Amino acid sequence: MKAFPFAFYALASAVAALSVAWAFGALYFDFPKAGAFAAIFFVIALFAIVVFVRGRLLKLGIIFAACALVAWWWLTLKPSNDRPWQPDVAQTAWSEINGDEITIHNVRNCDYRTETDFTPHWETRTVWLSRITGMDVAINYWGSPGTQNRS
Repeated sequence: MKAFPFAFYALASAVAALSVAWAFGALYFDFPKAGAFAAIFFVIALFAIVVFVRGRLLKLGIIFAACALVAWWWLTLKPSNDRPWQPDVAQTAWSEINGDEITIHNVRNCDYRTETDFTPHWETRTVWLSRITGMDVAINYWGSPGTQNRS
């Protein structure tokens, strides 16, 4: 009958490790200003708990509670465009609709010489839906070049 406790603790430990990894990433990327410090401190504190606290269930309970606390904090974050964006993506497009006429503000039309050397331009464009006869669709792949599907 010892197989059940071993399987339970093995599974719970794996879930705890994944939870700690997620919490580390959440703190590292989203904690204001000192994200790296907060994430490293979090992992060191949990490691100290694993070393110094007795009882497997107590250790797992503390780890899950700490990860739940990080998840609760993370879920309270509000999205914001008030961030230090790069100049070529610093403005958000928005539109005004007046019947058949649509005016789109902050259309990006940058002059790119290289990936890091460019002159940003932001335009306002007006289109009439009744005059549209075709549309181009462009796809910009943002991932790693090594993971593209090559046909």
